[in-house]
Amino acid sequence: MKLFAHQHWITLQVSNKKLRLCARCTGIVLGFGLLRLVIVLFASSFGLPAITGVILAFFFTLPSIIDWLTSKLQLRHTNNTVRMLTGLFEGGGIGLLSVTNLSTYLRILIIALIGISIIAIGNSKNIFQKTHFYKSDE
Repeated sequence: MKLFAHQHWITLQVSNKKLRLCARCTGIVLGFGLLRLVIVLFASSFGLPAITGVILAFFFTLPSIIDWLTSKLQLRHTNNTVRMLTGLFEGGGIGLLSVTNLSTYLRILIIALIGISIIAIGNSKNIFQKTHFYKSDE
């Protein structure tokens, strides 16, 4: 099982060496970094009420969740441009969650629960394939 395999990457040429980066992960890091930079530069005392931050973070991460799940379940094909863009939004959502008025432990718990849920749903196809309820194309 290739649960965390990064089979889709972008390649950068650095000093005659190829550097492969996961497109979605690169977008997440860039989105988080850009949002945090904007907050530091323009709104250093920025803070969100807990419920607002969680809701906004969820909606910012939703495109990435939908893209990953629908491609993982083979409902559609995606590409690195879509992965990078949805990763940017996801990183922004995580950045928004990082400035909510929640404890650090609660923020980490929320991110972990969302991640575990997404992975479980994404791998549910493997479970259904082993049951008589799933009809394969073969």
